[in-house]
Amino acid sequence: MAKKTIVEVQIDKAIVPLHIIQEMRASVRIAIGRKYATLRVPYLMTPTQKKKQTERAINWIEDALKKDVRIYNRFEVKKYETGDTIRYFGEEYLLHINDSESSQKAKIKGNTITMDIVLDQSKAEIQKACQTLLSRVLAKRVKEKFSEIVYRLNDLHFKKEINAIRLKNNRSNWGSCSGKSNLNFSTRLLFAPQEVIEYVVIHELAHLIEMNHSNRFWTLVAKACPSYKLSEKWLKVNGHTCDF
Repeated sequence: MAKKTIVEVQIDKAIVPLHIIQEMRASVRIAIGRKYATLRVPYLMTPTQKKKQTERAINWIEDALKKDVRIYNRFEVKKYETGDTIRYFGEEYLLHINDSESSQKAKIKGNTITMDIVLDQSKAEIQKACQTLLSRVLAKRVKEKFSEIVYRLNDLHFKKEINAIRLKNNRSNWGSCSGKSNLNFSTRLLFAPQEVIEYVVIHELAHLIEMNHSNRFWTLVAKACPSYKLSEKWLKVNGHTCDF
């Protein structure tokens, strides 16, 4: 039966959860994913051997973050404090954080976001809670305004039926389109400039006609957004900055 322990590896402002898994295997394996790193070691390894392999894994993680800024940015922890400001979808919000014993929630009044956060937990857990709450409360705040952009661009270029528009705390893509004409967009997208936001909207609207990335699809995108390659480049270079 596998045994798992978790330690946090901190490199500058980045914190990487390291999952150490002891299981029935003969070799040692280290890997780093989107949310955590994994060290797999033989179940019968002695505590001394396990400590040595953990130190080796920590050094390996440190090298990986130093060599690839994209990996570092993935695990960089933002510190949220009362008095911070967040600029989102053209609006600026003042942040106020209350220490909570159990429940975690957020609300917006005017342009002030108040969050109740359990501060007696790890930095990574606090960051995750803040990201989830901010994404949720801001998505609700801007949904109507964002939907107006989607419908405007659809009426202007595509004139297709839209079943639903959703803003989700999605980190794997900027947007998606389902076969049922549901358009999903990452809440991270709304940190981007207006022209980049509109490109991603056009990209997903074009999928209402072409559910692929064929030449026909890109012709539709280029017709509606001639400068789309500049927006793609912006996302590739600056996308890591679009986050809570």
